[in-house]
Amino acid sequence: MKEIFKRKTPDQLIGGLMNKDKSAIKTASHTISLFKIYSILGATTLLAFIAGYLIDVGQFVAGVFVILAFIAFFSIQSILLRRPGQIIAVSILNALGFSIFLYSTSLNLTASLWIALFILFAISHFKGRYEVEQAVHIKFFKVVRPSITLLLIAITLYAGTILFINGKTLVEERSVARMVELVGKPIFGSLVENFSSETTLEEVMRGYAKDKLPNQIPGFNKLPAYQQEVAIRTFVSELSKSTENYLKYELKTNESLTKNVQSFIEFKTKDLSEQTQATRLALLLLILILAVKSVEFLIHIPLAFLGFIIYELLIAFGFIVVQFESRNKEVLTIS
Repeated sequence: MKEIFKRKTPDQLIGGLMNKDKSAIKTASHTISLFKIYSILGATTLLAFIAGYLIDVGQFVAGVFVILAFIAFFSIQSILLRRPGQIIAVSILNALGFSIFLYSTSLNLTASLWIALFILFAISHFKGRYEVEQAVHIKFFKVVRPSITLLLIAITLYAGTILFINGKTLVEERSVARMVELVGKPIFGSLVENFSSETTLEEVMRGYAKDKLPNQIPGFNKLPAYQQEVAIRTFVSELSKSTENYLKYELKTNESLTKNVQSFIEFKTKDLSEQTQATRLALLLLILILAVKSVEFLIHIPLAFLGFIIYELLIAFGFIVVQFESRNKEVLTIS
């Protein structure tokens, strides 16, 4: 009984209180760290959902800016998260944010996009974790490079899918007119005076005929006006027939170039089978990915710099801390 009610010495009492204080501090620190971790996860997830929504409602410019912010926060998130459970959870939510708003268009395509984004986001996180673990001194631009590379592929997949799903938007008269202006003016501007998207196909063909006939018919410019007109009409008629045979589509020469391009795209895409659509989507994504990879070194720098600014701000405000795990090795912690 004496041993049970044995009095503790002052040193033992003080030691016990200190241990309790340390435990309380550790618990409070752990709570703060969890709050900060979930704040970062919440920020990237919220940005993913906002970007997906903006793109879905046609606010492409605003959507692009939100995607840039998402990439910046994601690059930081990829080097901070350590636990596989957190990585899997946030990858699922980020992928869901981008893909969920497409479900009304095609459930199969939405599911496929979500799976692809989830895999790429998860691998990107694990790559970031690996780079930080292997680094002796944490150089932000170096450790986030693999993550941003995979993230660019993921965003390209998303953008390509949006382009494919929203094909009808892209062939609206306004969109086609803009395309005709951008592409057609350098080509046909010298053939047709005051060329615009409203220029008729016949005017374009007549301009082409006037440019080519002097080389095909000696002395063409010296012929009477009516003979020149006959030659031009014959040339336009033959050109129209040969183009129709090649395209297997009936041209409307009295309508604008925009109307003809729009009608041709609609004609060629309305009867595509699911297999053909899948093939074309795969080709589109492949082309886009190759295009992005070819200029990746140019894209990576501004994206990494944007992430670096946020990274430095988080360190400045004490949100994350760079510590020495050993004498020489640096580690990132959320305090």
